[in-house]
Amino acid sequence: MASLKIANWDKWQTFRSGRGTPPWIKLYRSLFSNTEWACLTDSEKGQLVSLWILAADRSGSIPADPSILRKVCQLDDEPNIKRLIDLGFLTGTCQSNDGQMVDNLTPTCPQLVTAETETETEERQSKSKKRNSGEYTVDFVTFYAAWIGTKKKKANAFKEWKKLRPDAELQEKILLHLLDRQANDADWIKDGRKFQGHPDTFLKERKWEDEWKAKPTQNGNGKRRLSPSEEYKIERAETMRLIELENKAKQERENAAS
Repeated sequence: MASLKIANWDKWQTFRSGRGTPPWIKLYRSLFSNTEWACLTDSEKGQLVSLWILAADRSGSIPADPSILRKVCQLDDEPNIKRLIDLGFLTGTCQSNDGQMVDNLTPTCPQLVTAETETETEERQSKSKKRNSGEYTVDFVTFYAAWIGTKKKKANAFKEWKKLRPDAELQEKILLHLLDRQANDADWIKDGRKFQGHPDTFLKERKWEDEWKAKPTQNGNGKRRLSPSEEYKIERAETMRLIELENKAKQERENAAS
């Protein structure tokens, strides 16, 4: 099966080795100054974040089949692969009908041509539905993707999210609570997580404000293991350091050119 590669994955998504599959991905505030990101609709931004989350399991690679991506990422619509490639978010190769490899999944790629037609058809069929239900926002998609319990009533969860209208501080508080509690709350973990509930109930009942007690965990050296939220904060601090270095280097290049 042909595969796609997230552009600049190794540059922007750096994880410590030996930790297994990362429980999160990094989203950079510099996206708001990215021209290509601004060209995307809210729905496309949410789809792209979902693809980034999927890529974390595969070292930056994802399947090139939009129908598979839709199922695995639990999307309402198939992602427009060609558009994401044209904007520089994805790169890859596939095999054309004559057996030759095609760079960057250009329109000669059979998977891409078929997917584009199907996507256009489905977009026309779902226009009225989207107008009524609204498009999922990036911050909600990030929350929903982090939920590893039973994923049901996504539309209801999104309604509760919109009611909250969480700012960046509350979004982080909810996410950190979720990461830690899913990993360490025995009541949530037992019996196949049937007592964790659903995302809409979690939001409606403001369960991130609940008090719960986690058992202390240790690594192989007998030292306390970092919690998911602690690891998240460490990775975020490193990310911000890299952003500052890149911004400084960019400013120096601009100064040198002027």
